[in-house]
Amino acid sequence: KIKGIIISMPPTAWTSSNLLSYTVRPTTPPTYYGRIIATSHPQGAKVYLDNAYKGKTPLNLDRVTAGQHRIKLVMAGYQDWSSYISVSPSRTTTVSADLVPLPAYGSISVYCNQGNAKIYLDGIYKKRTSVNKSVEIKNVRKGYHELLVTKDGYQDWISTIMIVGNQTRMVSAFLVPEINYDGSIAVYCNVSGAKIFVNGTYKTTTSSSQPKILEEFRERTYEITLIKDGYRTWVEDIWVYAGEIISLYVEMIEIEY
Repeated sequence: KIKGIIISMPPTAWTSSNLLSYTVRPTTPPTYYGRIIATSHPQGAKVYLDNAYKGKTPLNLDRVTAGQHRIKLVMAGYQDWSSYISVSPSRTTTVSADLVPLPAYGSISVYCNQGNAKIYLDGIYKKRTSVNKSVEIKNVRKGYHELLVTKDGYQDWISTIMIVGNQTRMVSAFLVPEINYDGSIAVYCNVSGAKIFVNGTYKTTTSSSQPKILEEFRERTYEITLIKDGYRTWVEDIWVYAGEIISLYVEMIEIEY
């Protein structure tokens, strides 16, 4: 087996006394990394690069491998933001995100002293009250809302309330009976068929056997006039009180010829 080859030295004429010189220059290896600067409004969002947590905004990410990456920003109370970005060698890629708030919802707990009252929120019927027991209205968007509790025979309860996300607003609605603001007039007369006028407007005719009831008069002064052929006209001003019946006793006097 051949281990090597021995050859003779070249002739002296082929040699030179000049030494060969050379310089060793290091070769810079190619750069495969770039940088990402991530910011958000508001600040403090968590940054995930290719599903790996890196920190919170504002954030500088060095030595990011060149190529395509997926970046995601996450913050409580806001919609997640994500995008695919391209990182170039020795270059900086800037990512800026305006985070969108999530729709926030709260609830309303309504306590009422009357049962079976209707509850309206912003004019939309929701449910009925339970006597001396709270009922809850869920998934109410945060902000100001108009709440109405109503029941026949009672004055409406209405209020503007503020709803905060992820919180329950406690509301107490105390219903009070309606006040009857109208009064009535009972006209007793000794003759039948006399025409009754109120402030000049005809209403009905009298009956000698029973009173005629005139209803729905606001509290104030009214002029009552009774007219019948062959009898003197009867006129009187009366004051009608709210919620009361005013009795008039009219004696028509026959005209003597």
